[in-house]
Amino acid sequence: MYRVAICDDEPDVCTVLAEILDRASGLPKLEITTYYEGETLCETVRRGMPFDLYILDIELPCINGVEVGQKLRNELGQEYAQLLYISGKERYAMQLFDLRPLNFLTKPFSDEKVVECVKLAVSLAERAAPFFEFKHKKQLYRVPYGEIRYFESRNKNVVIHTAGEDLIMSGQLGEINTETGLPENFMQVHQSFIINYEYVQRVGYQQMRLDDGTEIPISFPYRKKVQERIMKLTADRRDHRR
Repeated sequence: MYRVAICDDEPDVCTVLAEILDRASGLPKLEITTYYEGETLCETVRRGMPFDLYILDIELPCINGVEVGQKLRNELGQEYAQLLYISGKERYAMQLFDLRPLNFLTKPFSDEKVVECVKLAVSLAERAAPFFEFKHKKQLYRVPYGEIRYFESRNKNVVIHTAGEDLIMSGQLGEINTETGLPENFMQVHQSFIINYEYVQRVGYQQMRLDDGTEIPISFPYRKKVQERIMKLTADRRDHRR
């Protein structure tokens, strides 16, 4: 399911955009949610319900679309989401440069151009780094694998340690499939830890050190497999550089 947020203070514009996407061909199934001001949208994301694509009007009340984009990028961890801006005034285009928008459409926009932009956003998402998805207390979380340092089993939950914050997932570490469900740079090194090798700074016989100073133990049953996995990753990357 590809999740789209439409935020415009004109309800008719939100309705038109939703209808354009509903009847468009060549798109995956979309889950479309509309907002009429930026604060509510940001609060939804802050509660752990992010979107894949944000279609944002610039002239919004209270906080404008540029400020919404800044919050999404700089405060709410939406580095991989796409931002599509719409406005009746072209003068805002240069203000959006640092936010890496997908596009900037001026009103009135054509159905074809909107669909073209959304198709591009979907295509980019399919090629981008995948996400680890999980639910906790009825909220859906999507965390880019590249931001996860390690998973830790703790008190009948799994703590997901990311580059920015720690997140809680209900369940057990064994429910995370380390063979097919995670990228190859993830490996289980202990019954309580699955690490992302991209963040490993030093590897010893009994433990490894991550780039933030965290020491992760390597328990005996996993040592041989960890060594083999590291050797394979090292060899694969060496071959790739040739």
